[in-house]
Amino acid sequence: MLLNTASLPGPRTATRAGLLARLRRAAPWAAAESLFSAVATLASTLVVARLLTPSDFGLASVAFAVVTIVQLLAFAGVPQAVLRAPQLLPRLSDQLFWVLLGLGAAATLVCWLIAAPVARFYGAPLLLWLIGVQAFDCLLQALAQFPTALLTRKMRTRSLALRMLWFKLVSIAGTLAAATAGLGPWSLVAGSLLGSAASVLLLWRTQPRRPRWRRFDAGVLPLLRMGWLIMAETALTALSVRGFLLLFGKFHGLHDLGLLNFAMRLVDELGAMITASVGRVSLSFFATAHRAGHDLARIFVIGTHAITLAVLPLFFGLAAVAGDAVPLVFGARWQAAVPAVQLLAVFWGLRMTRLLSPGLMRTLDVQGPLVMNAAISFGFAMAAVLFTRELGFVAAVAAFSARMLVTIPAGAGVLARVAALPVSRQFAAVARPLTLATIMAALVLVGRSLASDWPLAPRLAALTAGGALLYALLVWGFDRSALARLAALHR
Repeated sequence: MLLNTASLPGPRTATRAGLLARLRRAAPWAAAESLFSAVATLASTLVVARLLTPSDFGLASVAFAVVTIVQLLAFAGVPQAVLRAPQLLPRLSDQLFWVLLGLGAAATLVCWLIAAPVARFYGAPLLLWLIGVQAFDCLLQALAQFPTALLTRKMRTRSLALRMLWFKLVSIAGTLAAATAGLGPWSLVAGSLLGSAASVLLLWRTQPRRPRWRRFDAGVLPLLRMGWLIMAETALTALSVRGFLLLFGKFHGLHDLGLLNFAMRLVDELGAMITASVGRVSLSFFATAHRAGHDLARIFVIGTHAITLAVLPLFFGLAAVAGDAVPLVFGARWQAAVPAVQLLAVFWGLRMTRLLSPGLMRTLDVQGPLVMNAAISFGFAMAAVLFTRELGFVAAVAAFSARMLVTIPAGAGVLARVAALPVSRQFAAVARPLTLATIMAALVLVGRSLASDWPLAPRLAALTAGGALLYALLVWGFDRSALARLAALHR
């Protein structure tokens, strides 16, 4: 979010200055984390895609999907309880840690119990072992969630960014070493577990004290009430993606699932990291601003405009150049994944327009509509995979991505009611960035058509550089006020 002092009306100037100071410290690290994660994911995918087959990606994606669904069902809500607690006294903090650890152990056991049925469902015995080993990530994530929530509560984005840097480096090194050794889908599992273990070690070094054993008491339950609603939303959101992947693999085969998983590694990783980075700042920021009496609707509008202006060209530009970038960078065998990359890039670009909605609504103690919106997304995703099971790869991905056409208007309507933020004002916050990014992408596609006889590498380089320059000129010509807010943030 890019804000200047005038953008944060409130009764106390000192509080406003302190709030902006926290944002200035947090935002650069959050942005750096997203940038590094995107570059690291692209680099690792570049190498791994040349060592593994689409079927390897398909097997690993099933294992990851199963374990991720179980994790989200187990953990969702407890970290948010840490964030939202008015006072996080040591006794409460210790209890929440042991709750998380117990949930992690239970999640690991559940993964072991369902591994065999999942392997039989796909007719792939190797999945039994892939899921069983990846299940240990549940325990590692339980250990990581607690210190991560504490750092997020304090807006310690520097520590969180360094943790993600370390996780990515170790994970990439482990994956590449295992892939080079010919371990196939095991290389992805090995990299994931090594990265999680390294992350846990680094995170716990930041903690000034170790949790003590505390007996669970009912006083924790009111704090977890909102967490349970968040769990429902998170579970439905996860199921809409992971559930779609599991059924997609059954109907379309592990080869096509591998193509889709490859596309998701390129696009979803970037989108998820931006979402996570903004989420770490937004909830704490909105909560602090709300306690200080600031105008949350105004913060939402300014922040949404700045975020979409910065990230929309990344996703729309990727959609425009994917036809050249994928075969050139990753090899001709991934050419069939290009439509999925393009559809997912547009999907994530549209999703970026709603990044601040969850933080604002949770600050206002509104969670039910978020659960409902996630339920709509889940229902749409399941309908998409079922109705397209006899159709091709592209039709299934297109139907899956189209759920944004339902969830975005529904979410905007809810936010208008609970935050006194009219839909027209929400749309105005993203209209200009959306228009400029669309114009840039359209002109890049026109340029690609005109240069169709060029060699692939020079054409991709020219289109990428030309698109970036074109977008900068469009912003300078039609949205210069956003640049002024960016300059004001750094003063």
